[in-house]
Amino acid sequence: MSAAPAATRAPRVLLLAPDDAPTPDDPGGAAALLRSRVDLLLACGAQVDLLQLRDPARPGRLADFMAARPDAWRALRDRLADHDVLELPRPRRARAPLRHALRTARDPLALVADLALETRRRFDAALAGRRADLLWAEQLVPATWLAGWAQRTGDRRPRVWGHYDWYSRIKSLRASGRLDPRRWLRHAQIERGETALLQRFDALVSGSASEAEDARGRGAHRALWLPLTHPIGAEPRVPMPADAPAPRVVHLGGMATTATRRGLARFLDVTWPRVVALCARRDQAPPPLWVIGSLRGADADLRRRLDAVDAHCPGFVPDLDTALRPGDVHVAPWEHDTGTRTRVPRALARGQALVALDVVRRGVPVLVDGANVALAADLRSMADALVDLLDDPARRLRLARAGRDTFRRTFTVDAARPHLAALLRDFLPHDDLR
Repeated sequence: MSAAPAATRAPRVLLLAPDDAPTPDDPGGAAALLRSRVDLLLACGAQVDLLQLRDPARPGRLADFMAARPDAWRALRDRLADHDVLELPRPRRARAPLRHALRTARDPLALVADLALETRRRFDAALAGRRADLLWAEQLVPATWLAGWAQRTGDRRPRVWGHYDWYSRIKSLRASGRLDPRRWLRHAQIERGETALLQRFDALVSGSASEAEDARGRGAHRALWLPLTHPIGAEPRVPMPADAPAPRVVHLGGMATTATRRGLARFLDVTWPRVVALCARRDQAPPPLWVIGSLRGADADLRRRLDAVDAHCPGFVPDLDTALRPGDVHVAPWEHDTGTRTRVPRALARGQALVALDVVRRGVPVLVDGANVALAADLRSMADALVDLLDDPARRLRLARAGRDTFRRTFTVDAARPHLAALLRDFLPHDDLR
């Protein structure tokens, strides 16, 4: 695809995204990633035209954010070149298994990102004539719609896919343990569609290093690991203590997310009973367990288990500086290399000593066991690593400080901006990019 011609004005990026609230202080990782990418594009010197796509049947949290925090929204809106919300109702599908199967065979993403004819015309009209040097789509559905529009219109401007997860993999993880051939076939078809979609973008940007590597293996033209950044500044507000406090064990994340919910359940099944047993052998009481994040999505069994271990559950906390105390131990027990790209930098930024499974390094390769994190091979050995850290305040504080330094070097806008700017320069030969 041909690059945009050189120009004296700042390059303009049309950013298509779901109607998530563009703020790091919202439940889930999608809002934080969207805000991170907006901030990075602006820091590179680009003008950003943000077009958010809203399904009236399943609206995101943008409207709530605008109403509840008008000053924060206005501060961001003033930095954007333009902002619109486009209503795109998804079609209501009648039961027609054979017809759907045949269509999915031709277009594997049809059942994930379908548009009715009238809605497609509305989408096409919204994009027609928009002045932009580069087109950027966040998440799978907007990326699918953008690629379809470019194919219909013959638009040749460079395109970037802001990638969050492999949808087929997330669906498979949610369905793990269920033997359903039809479900397996559908996941395989979606995976085929995601791989084909890669070929229709000039570059993929992912918050996970392992998923960027996977994209390269699937034939992506370019794939960049662009870690999550937070607009909280290089210097977190809460200073590191001189001495390690009596530790708490902290787990972060809303239960509507598969990785958070299942990771916590496995932690309570395997790791926490061993932590309690190891503490008892040392004549110690187990530390308080804090589970921070919305419990929406947690089933009755998980809630009972949290009650049984006397976990402190404050729910969703908008300002994590008030809840993530420097020097505490932060656990990331998810057994896959997904679902940690937003949790890890949030913990490191607040000076928490991170204990995670070794697989987390695939997604976040700046983590080094013994240097800025304590890693364990599995959930059982995680208990040993956790208790050893609880018993060693000096080491706990050293890892917490090193983790905060890692945050400053990797997860700030200033740290990540040069990597995105280098990618943009390949498509946008503008002098104003920095």
